[in-house]
Amino acid sequence: MKTPTTYTNKFRQDSLPKIGAFAVTFYALVVLGVCVWAFKRPACNFDMFAYIASVEASKGKSSQEIFGKTVQAIPALTSKQREDLFSVEYRRDLLSNADHLMLALPIYIIKPLYVETIRVLERVTTSPIMPAILTSIVGYVGIAVLVWLLIGRQSVALATAIIVQPVLLQSVQLQTPDAFSTMWLVLGLFLYMNNRKLPGTLVLLGSVWIRPDSIVYVGCIFAALCLDERIDILEFATVSALALSSWFTISRFGYSWTILFYNSFIDPIADPTALQFQVTAGIYLHVVYSSLKGMWLNHAGLLLLLVIVGWGYKPGRIILLACVAGAVLHFVLFPSSEDRFYLLLYVMASIMAARSQFKIGRLCAVSPPTLQQELRDEFGYPDGDANPATQCPILRSITRNFAAGPAMIRNRT
Repeated sequence: MKTPTTYTNKFRQDSLPKIGAFAVTFYALVVLGVCVWAFKRPACNFDMFAYIASVEASKGKSSQEIFGKTVQAIPALTSKQREDLFSVEYRRDLLSNADHLMLALPIYIIKPLYVETIRVLERVTTSPIMPAILTSIVGYVGIAVLVWLLIGRQSVALATAIIVQPVLLQSVQLQTPDAFSTMWLVLGLFLYMNNRKLPGTLVLLGSVWIRPDSIVYVGCIFAALCLDERIDILEFATVSALALSSWFTISRFGYSWTILFYNSFIDPIADPTALQFQVTAGIYLHVVYSSLKGMWLNHAGLLLLLVIVGWGYKPGRIILLACVAGAVLHFVLFPSSEDRFYLLLYVMASIMAARSQFKIGRLCAVSPPTLQQELRDEFGYPDGDANPATQCPILRSITRNFAAGPAMIRNRT
């Protein structure tokens, strides 16, 4: 097996000069400002009520008790939020009929770790809607901390640009598991980048219990790590079996893919168990075409640009490739145009794009010996005669002039 490379430590060697306390304070204030904004102006989407009901169901409450607790959260909404909530007939039906609400819960209750997190946060707040709001904020803060650890100490401007992306701001405003689950996935990658294999594996496996569809990202990440020889075949088979067993265990309490597909892309129904429907190739391709158009109208162009720029950072290509493969596979299985399902790719592509810019900046401002080492690291040449900085006439001239430059300046002065 290949000796692991600590990507983060290597990146620190390539980094620009460290920033000071002012930049740390600025970054912290931006994160705090976003958290206050999300706290004051949450979306309070319908999913929040479904997760409130899921928490009550996990306590073993009766259907009437679950329904009563859920509708108690409605008065906490503003008039605009109530108007948006009841603008769809399906939502009005579920929030006025206890039986129909109970039939919808299997779509949401299959995210046990997310539901349990909301349940824990219930103990520190009296508002029925606050636990779901705080969970999204916790996920956002976790992502912001990880972004800082990866690139923030080298460029607060690029780190700030990442955490104020529209997609990330939308995720913290929504009461869904997107920000929280993405935090776990990024944390797992961060641990692997620092050669913390066991905790990284446990965190990635735990992300499946936050939302089961994360298994596509987890599987692609483990496959990429295996291809990069950071885990061997036996380890890959073991973690894959654990991830799949977790997914099957959770999915037993949910609905089939056909019901989820119909409910998400065709027409949500009050009683999914009564659905008689077949997903034909024509229906599937129509949904894919519509979703692709919707994605392009959102932020797909930005995502594509980030991936292209991020590909320039060679040490991070295997991670970026895993995230791209996970996003593509997720779209194939669940062709949604919503950016929140591809949040991991947005975050990691942004980080790799920032790292590629550090690499360019570093190569433009290093001493000749360091330049030669950078070229060896970048292009994979060993020491000795194969060094491109000593064999290539152009590079040899560049390094010679680089070395002579300071002496020429001193002589002139």
